[in-house]
Amino acid sequence: MTVSGQSAGAMMASFLMISPLSRDKLHGVIGVSGGALSVWALAKHPSFFHHLQTAHWAGCYDEWATDPDSVPDVARRQEIVVCMKTVDTQELVNAMSKYQAEETSIGRLGYDARVISIQDDSITIPRMLEEHPLNILRRGEQANVPLIMGATRHDGSFPAEDIYQDFIAPNGLESNTSFVRNDLIPFLLETALGRY
Repeated sequence: MTVSGQSAGAMMASFLMISPLSRDKLHGVIGVSGGALSVWALAKHPSFFHHLQTAHWAGCYDEWATDPDSVPDVARRQEIVVCMKTVDTQELVNAMSKYQAEETSIGRLGYDARVISIQDDSITIPRMLEEHPLNILRRGEQANVPLIMGATRHDGSFPAEDIYQDFIAPNGLESNTSFVRNDLIPFLLETALGRY
């Protein structure tokens, strides 16, 4: 099969080309304005924090509210997985929206719970990604299939709107001359590069 996508879809198509779970099932990949090496494509923090925060909003993890830095043991993780599998689709969408709203309210993009994470060996189901995609590509272990990549104009402009509406405007920074003059561009670059 040939997979294709644009933006996040292109990111997923390229991860399928890299993942050991699917690389032998592909005949080709077409991606536009996204890929496994995009700065926003891979969770920057290899912790459970963002996922546990989403599980909290979905009603599957109460401990996050009392200790956001805790990492549950393997048995507790399995309980969370079982619970998350029972969450109604709309409730899951609402939990992700709450997670993203909380992240953007402090000036982040809120993508880490929505994008691929490197999965360590504590994951007991087949893992989609066991190491950084660049390492797999450098060794040439991705699917050996035709690849077409391209770009569209203005594809990444919508995150700027989210940051404006959810962080800059609510904090009155759009009229803060010092922020606009000295900090806006560095802030946007840091946010876009995931260095928060």
